Amino acid sequence: MAAISRHHLMIELMIGFVFLLLEISKATTDNQLEISGRFEKVKPFTNESLLSLIESVDIADEADCARYCLRNSSCEIAAKTTNLCKIYSQNKVFGQLESPVADSIIRKIDRGESTSNHIQYPKDCYELYTNGHKTDGAYMIKPQSTLRTVYCDMTNGGWTYILHRFDGTVEFHDKTWNEYKEPIGNVSGEHWYGLEAIHELTSLFPHQLRVELKGFSSSTVMKHLTFSYFKVDSESNKYKLNLCGASTTSTLNDELSIYNDVSFSSKDQDNDPAFTHHAVTRGSGWWWTGSGKINLLGPYSGDSTNDVDNANCWYGYYGNDYKGLKIEILKIKRNAPPAYPTYVVNGARWRPFWWYTAGTHWDFKMDDVLANSYGECSQDSAYCFGRLPCSLKESGSEILAVDTDSTPNIYRWSFSSSNNVAHAAWLAFHDHTQTASGTLQDGNAWMPTVVQGMCGNSWSSSHGSEYSLGTDSLDDPGCNGPVTTKGLKIYFKDDDNCAGVTCPDWTSCYDGIDEYWCM
Repeated sequence: MAAISRHHLMIELMIGFVFLLLEISKATTDNQLEISGRFEKVKPFTNESLLSLIESVDIADEADCARYCLRNSSCEIAAKTTNLCKIYSQNKVFGQLESPVADSIIRKIDRGESTSNHIQYPKDCYELYTNGHKTDGAYMIKPQSTLRTVYCDMTNGGWTYILHRFDGTVEFHDKTWNEYKEPIGNVSGEHWYGLEAIHELTSLFPHQLRVELKGFSSSTVMKHLTFSYFKVDSESNKYKLNLCGASTTSTLNDELSIYNDVSFSSKDQDNDPAFTHHAVTRGSGWWWTGSGKINLLGPYSGDSTNDVDNANCWYGYYGNDYKGLKIEILKIKRNAPPAYPTYVVNGARWRPFWWYTAGTHWDFKMDDVLANSYGECSQDSAYCFGRLPCSLKESGSEILAVDTDSTPNIYRWSFSSSNNVAHAAWLAFHDHTQTASGTLQDGNAWMPTVVQGMCGNSWSSSHGSEYSLGTDSLDDPGCNGPVTTKGLKIYFKDDDNCAGVTCPDWTSCYDGIDEYWCM
């Protein structure tokens, strides 16, 4: 009887498996889903008992579930619930499962060929977001050569979490260099993305950074601070931090900018320029330099501890103290490619950042268009009084002024920290910093190179009326110089950053501001 029962059981299993294959084969045109030309969505199956479960993982996206299956040599089916991916050993099928019945599956079209080289992986959360993924959760991305799992904030437009703390279940302090280099924790809970992964992502695209913090008391609020530029260098450069462009509308005081251009330090690798090894005294890794007033990777202490060396704190969140924080979020998102066309002249490329068109009017209460940014600054705006990108360095930076005369006047200036007039202009255009009146009465001459116009190849020190359009007029009555009845546009020099760049497959090089990225 035992043998007959086993025989009958085997027949039932075989019949069930045949029905599974038959249902899989009933593909219809209206429910096909192409994934890089290698997979198609077909009719669902209903008998999960035929499958042998290998693992359940927390992954929010259907295609990522399929990709996770590809990484496991035993996996032949990937099934997806709301926020759970189950992988099984049975048949080459990839798809989505709403327990206990699958509502769709994805299968490979060409069963005779390896699939892993034919999937075009998303490079970051922003790419997933722009492709229609709007649910917060864990996703798989491949910025460069390594497949990584990340947590994506899709509610706010596709941000990638690089640090998330909220309950103290994961320790981030007292780690070695190699531990901080790699991910710590799980992306669905508390986690650190890892220095190498952060470098890999931020070296591929220019990024912005957003900090979000909240205290323990119910009366505390989520405070935020945003930077327009964020990048982490390679390990060979000690994962040096590049950070600038703190938002003036943030609700959190800026305690991060002091770490710009500083290398990362851990308890076993002291790159702190200060005499003290702060990764030891503070008990955590960071881009330490001198005292500093934060300790985001410090011990999760609660708000009863008021000690920068023993609390995960941010000075100024609660007031003048170092109490521990309940929630910490560091997240990044790629910056969009510049929309403005480049201007090629005098053997260089230029991008506009400051302009007005002839006959344009704006609020005359805005009486200093050098000290403050003003205007929408979209490509078609009639005026824009913007700022030089914060990632530019004073040394080597140049600006170009071009008016809208029928034969335009074109002048080119080079910034120099050793020329106090040039440096004052740099502070205004780059740092929003005004130089006090009278400071430069005996300053150095800062003469332009005349590319075209303005009395031939010379210039005059005689200028027109002051503040007629909120700034000194460039009108020179001694020759055919710019006048306020003409438009004026100022550009910054931008090298061809894509020159000689070879991007990975399926990507193209896009030139950015002092950067390039492959997408």
